[in-house]
Amino acid sequence: MAPKINAYDIDLLQLKENHDYEYDFRITKEFFADRDNADILGADVDVHLTVRRAHEAYSLLFECDGELDVACDRCLDPVEVPVGVDYDIRLKFGEEYDDSDETLITLPYNTTRFDVAPLIYDTLLLSVPLRCVHPDGECNADMADALRRHEADENPEEETEI
Repeated sequence: MAPKINAYDIDLLQLKENHDYEYDFRITKEFFADRDNADILGADVDVHLTVRRAHEAYSLLFECDGELDVACDRCLDPVEVPVGVDYDIRLKFGEEYDDSDETLITLPYNTTRFDVAPLIYDTLLLSVPLRCVHPDGECNADMADALRRHEADENPEEETEI
């Protein structure tokens, strides 16, 4: 049975020496849903990949531009996070798979195809800031009021000690 081929597979054997190969991917919410990630509420990201083979190694340049929608940390409504990331990685062949170096992946000698989806996924997730909030005054008003009431309940005026 032939191995399953997906839209993110690069056929390494078909790439000629010292020639640039261009690939374009459109990343949407479904890309994240297919990977059981519910934290990304929406996505509209264009990924342009340039692959160059030189001396039995491959250079991959990812250029990611677009937006991801995530939950606002204050009101939980979707907030748009801009994505503008370039990412370089090299592939080479060796005895076994090794991705311990962040700029180099070693593939087993018998590898003929390389799935770039995990690299795209990780790169996009790492582009999301630790704290995602709407600009001041743009949060869901009902949720902001509820949060203020909750904070007031937890922090009543401190009583003075005798």
